[in-house]
Amino acid sequence: MKAIEIAPYILLVVFIPASAILVWKAVMDPNSQFGPALTFSADGVLASIACDKIMQAFAQDGNEKVKKLLIDNNRPEPISPQADKVLLKSPAFALIPKYNIYTRQDHAITIDLEKKMVAAAGFKNVCIIDSGHCPMLTNLIK
Repeated sequence: MKAIEIAPYILLVVFIPASAILVWKAVMDPNSQFGPALTFSADGVLASIACDKIMQAFAQDGNEKVKKLLIDNNRPEPISPQADKVLLKSPAFALIPKYNIYTRQDHAITIDLEKKMVAAAGFKNVCIIDSGHCPMLTNLIK
């Protein structure tokens, strides 16, 4: 992959699957640390990740402060917004270059599945960083 310069800000960070099928593939990917760690409420409305699994999925080399932050803020989340499509209808949005930043050490969304999502979304500008799922929480980038 070629080196690219990324603007000093990112307008929008989103999960980019082209379909609900890819959403569920991401959640149930057996190579992911995320999907297998999820538990669902009895009515199927909420999902949560076990506190003992959250670090391995999202910030595997984060420090104790990061671990506390993740565990203290871990709570069941509604499932339906995760599957709803985000529609950005403004013509101005189409003019903004779109980038995907692959995180090589990602344990939540495997890089193979992310590559499929990026291809389906039609992203042309991509780069890769040696980080976990949440680069701002990990120590991989020195």
